[in-house]
Amino acid sequence: MSKRVLIIEDDRMLAEIWQLAFVKAGYAVEVLTDGGAAINWLNENPAPDAIVTDYSMPIHTGEDVLDHLNTIAPENKVVKVVITANHLAQQGALGGKVDLLLVKPVRLADMVSFVDRFLGVSAV
Repeated sequence: MSKRVLIIEDDRMLAEIWQLAFVKAGYAVEVLTDGGAAINWLNENPAPDAIVTDYSMPIHTGEDVLDHLNTIAPENKVVKVVITANHLAQQGALGGKVDLLLVKPVRLADMVSFVDRFLGVSAV
C-alpha cells in the first residue's frame, strides 16, 4: 500500500507540481488549497503518513492545520513538513511542531527525498 501525503498549498500551480513529484515517487496524494479544507479533511479521514503544507495561507495557516491535527490525534506519527517564504519568521513560531521547515523555492527532489527518509521509504 502506498504511503499517503496530504499537500496543502493555496497556489494551485505549486500544489500540482508538488503532487506530480510525490505521485512519481509512488505516493498516494491528496491536494487541498486552503487550511480550512485541510482541517475538515483531517476530521473526516485517517491521518496521512505525511503533511506538506504552505505556512502562509488565508484564514488558516499551515501551523493552524498542524495544531488541529495534534488536537484530534495527539499520538499521531505524521511527518510534518512546512514550506515558507520566510524561514526566520516561522522558525521561532513553529518551535518543535514540525519535522522539517523548507524555504521557497523548494527543490522537488529534496522535498520528496526528505519525506522518504522520515518515512523510512527506500529509493528504488
